Amino acid sequence: MKKNFKNLLSVITILLLFSSFSFASKFVSKKSVLIQEDEVINEDLFALGERITINGKVNGDLFFLAREISINGEVSGDVIGMAQIVTINGVLLDDFRGGGQFLNINGKIQKSATLIGQLININQSSSIQGDLIVGGNEIKIDGLICGEVQAGGDRISLAGEIGKSVNLDSREILIYQTSTIRGDLKYRAEKSEIIEGAKIQGKVEKLPYKGKPKKSKYLSWRFYFWKLVFMVAGIIVGFIFIKLFPSLTSKIKEQTSYIWKSLGIGFAFLICVPVVSVILAMTVLGLPMSLILIAIYLIFLYLGKIIFASFIGDKILKKDSPFLSLLIGMPIFTMLFALPFIGWLLELIALSIGLGASGVGSYIFFKEAR
Repeated sequence: MKKNFKNLLSVITILLLFSSFSFASKFVSKKSVLIQEDEVINEDLFALGERITINGKVNGDLFFLAREISINGEVSGDVIGMAQIVTINGVLLDDFRGGGQFLNINGKIQKSATLIGQLININQSSSIQGDLIVGGNEIKIDGLICGEVQAGGDRISLAGEIGKSVNLDSREILIYQTSTIRGDLKYRAEKSEIIEGAKIQGKVEKLPYKGKPKKSKYLSWRFYFWKLVFMVAGIIVGFIFIKLFPSLTSKIKEQTSYIWKSLGIGFAFLICVPVVSVILAMTVLGLPMSLILIAIYLIFLYLGKIIFASFIGDKILKKDSPFLSLLIGMPIFTMLFALPFIGWLLELIALSIGLGASGVGSYIFFKEAR
């Protein structure tokens, strides 16, 4: 029974690895990723690093995860990813789906864009040929949007040209005299101003503002209570797993030490495994495998983060002490993930590293055990 379980898990892990890299034709994971101006990539690109610079041409989709990314060249496919700072100076020939703390759009997006962040600048030199869906704290739309605009945030300013209707929901809205809206304008706002000279060709409708001053979650005892509950649960699960599977834990920790490799593989897992599972689920014969794949995927997601926390604890203690390391690492992770603005990015990075290390470490462990 035990041998059959090992064989099954080994097969699943191989499938995870295969599914990820079959979708990612070219995979780059290092501290600094640079695509030179004269470089052409004729396949999909997965890029992970502290800083990513795309000066050349990508004839395919681009998936990214970074602290900072600048796209100065051309991408023919979809662009999907997250970074603390995102700058688009080049040309994107398909859709853009991006998130980050600061997003600056200076270039051209030939289809639609979906953006989420703290500060989002769609500058005067930019153009989006399709629709724009955007959510953030402060949003500035100064460029050309040929489709519809749907925006929600704390402060929204509009000074550019919109080809169709506009729907805004914000505490504060300012529409400058340089604005042109070639459709209807619907908006909700606690404070709003449409400066004389702004051109709105459709009807203007102000809807009742439903916003209420929200108490910060950091002032609520429930926030800290549930953080504490999940942290304690993670420590308990980690203790049990380390006690039952010490050798497997060591293999996963060993892979965790290869930060960029684990980050890259984990990010590929994070994106590709759900896609593969959906494809398998569409077939009657593939449905059971799809359910097993998702189950293993979720287990790796949860355990990977816990073991990564233990690995960080080891580095702090400067020795391998699984239980004490977990007691140190889990509270650190809990506090980092709760940070405003960057907590989500830190958690995504930790999830990717943990997922990649769990997948590769498990594969190596069961391969050696056979």
